[in-house]
Amino acid sequence: MFLLICGENTVESRNYLTKLKNTYRAKHTTLIEVPARELQDKLKDEQIQTLFGDPIIYITEGLFGQFSKQKKKVADELKILNDDQNFKIINWEEKSSYDLKIKSPSYQYKEFKADRTIFDFQDQCVPGKKLSFIQTLSKLIDSNDPVFLFTMLHRHVRTMLLVKTNQPTGNMNPYVKSKATSQSRSWELPKLVAFYEGLARIDLASKTNGSPFDMKKSIEILACYYL
Repeated sequence: MFLLICGENTVESRNYLTKLKNTYRAKHTTLIEVPARELQDKLKDEQIQTLFGDPIIYITEGLFGQFSKQKKKVADELKILNDDQNFKIINWEEKSSYDLKIKSPSYQYKEFKADRTIFDFQDQCVPGKKLSFIQTLSKLIDSNDPVFLFTMLHRHVRTMLLVKTNQPTGNMNPYVKSKATSQSRSWELPKLVAFYEGLARIDLASKTNGSPFDMKKSIEILACYYL
């Protein structure tokens, strides 16, 4: 059997995966965490069932990237994995179902979508919109994980920087790319670079306890300098 956990809200999807792991461990289910590139070999080489015939659960990440880019082949490989009842695979992806190009799958998937207001928050990340940017951040912080809000902002600013400097963006959602391109025109390149570098410093400080400010306050201070 195959379960996909995905979505833009990577904090919530990660939390869900952790809860699943804890639930299975409480039931003494055999869990094996394996890199996506090694999964198929693992399934071939190892005995699939435990001594008592209970299915093994394999936990992996980014499995879609290991499959062929041909849609039919991806669908065929997933069907093979899903139809085998001797094991269960839980695969976590940081992308949305749209980006993964999921259409009526035969397997289970659980998607964690971002609050639509978060995209308004991203849209307000331009010089001249400091007040609305900070006000929206204050509203969102009560119902969303600060790390997730930061991640969405950091990702969006990075996209603006890529399109403004004509760098490759990979297989990005055309709407996301178009919106970032339009928004990046409101920024002068040196200012956008400085804002992005400021986000990088916030990210580092949050991981090393290197700032006296929490995530929300750090973003507000950066906005006051550049928006």
